[in-house]
Amino acid sequence: MAHTQYVDKADVKTWLNISGTGQDSNIDIAIDAACRAIDDFVGREFIQSETVETRYYDCEFMDYAFVDDIATTTGLVVTTLNRDGTDDQTLVLDTDYYLYPLNSDKLTPTMPFNKIVMAIENGGKTLPTSHPKGLKITAKFGFPEQHNTGSYIPEAITQASLIQAARFWQR
Repeated sequence: MAHTQYVDKADVKTWLNISGTGQDSNIDIAIDAACRAIDDFVGREFIQSETVETRYYDCEFMDYAFVDDIATTTGLVVTTLNRDGTDDQTLVLDTDYYLYPLNSDKLTPTMPFNKIVMAIENGGKTLPTSHPKGLKITAKFGFPEQHNTGSYIPEAITQASLIQAARFWQR
């Protein structure tokens, strides 16, 4: 399976002062290794699902649940489920629940949401803890676009990929 490369081969070649195509395969291997090492270190990938997906979660606590990275609130639907897996309640953002970290979509770099916190003070709705797969989230998962740049990769990740790919290639 092909993975996203966070830095262009041309940039690595310029960094290393390499011309021609003789080392392209080795540079691609170094870039892939660097990008996967970064993914492993930070515990996430800097990509976004192409379409809206549905994922299920167990709820250990009634007032919050950690979830996979949610890239955008566009198309986001959060639903609690009954014990038999049927839909119970569709929750409303900023009425029934909040997305955390707060303001993560306003930061530089833009960060994903990864926690659902119930707004119990607004009506007492809670997450179901009595059975598995009590929460269903339909969303675009992954890393958000970086301030209308068309890229999901923060500049620091691109720079780290460049440095690490060059190190791997040189070794």
